[in-house]
Amino acid sequence: MGQIEDIIKHHDVFTQDGFERAMREVKHVPEGELHHLAAYSPSGGYGKPFQKAIALARAELGRRAAAEQRKLIRITAVVGFLGVVVGAVLQSVLAVVVPVILSSVGQ
Repeated sequence: MGQIEDIIKHHDVFTQDGFERAMREVKHVPEGELHHLAAYSPSGGYGKPFQKAIALARAELGRRAAAEQRKLIRITAVVGFLGVVVGAVLQSVLAVVVPVILSSVGQ
């Protein structure tokens, strides 16, 4: 079918070492192929190699989703921190500028 089947042929994904090597290689598989395989039911009566490919595709999609979520959390934290910094700077600048403006308008 594609790259995942080639990876399954070269690695025994039911061993720790084989699974780790397969996961390193599956990082380069296009997302469309992963979604195609993940759509199949692993208990659908398919052959062992195809069941392994389904499991590997689902594991990689889960890893990619977790990585995307971590990236979004980092971005949100950075934006929140920048908001705090900008707010503090504005508060201190306005504390100085507003009284000066008000005193010049009153004269």
